[in-house]
Amino acid sequence: LEFARRTQDRAAQTHAHIDLGTLFRLLGRYEEAIACLQSSLAICREIHDRLGLAASLSHLGAVYRLLGRYEEAITSLQASLKLCRELSDQHGQAEALRDLGDALHAVDRDDQARLAWQDALAICEALQIPETDEIRARLEVTSPP
Repeated sequence: LEFARRTQDRAAQTHAHIDLGTLFRLLGRYEEAIACLQSSLAICREIHDRLGLAASLSHLGAVYRLLGRYEEAITSLQASLKLCRELSDQHGQAEALRDLGDALHAVDRDDQARLAWQDALAICEALQIPETDEIRARLEVTSPP
């Protein structure tokens, strides 16, 4: 991050903030993760980096979900998904849909969660992404009787 700041490379700063946000999330330091990801969002908006914006929103949604801030998670993940679709970023779509399904499931919106997971599964299968089995397991757990 410091190097990106010294060289005034705004795109590199975005990625550094996303990476730091991910690290803080993994360490359970959620407020610091949010601060990094919000910094990334601001830079992405400033430099019109829509792909970085989608990634930042997706990571922010994941942090909000872990904090139990489900409506904020849903809003962030839906915005990320919209951008990923506009950009034809299928991997980003799969991640956003998977996490969106998790957030929807957490607030008992299981029908919507299943739709999100089904869409994520279709993309993962098409791209042969390893998360396919993980998403399939989510669908099995929430199968209607």
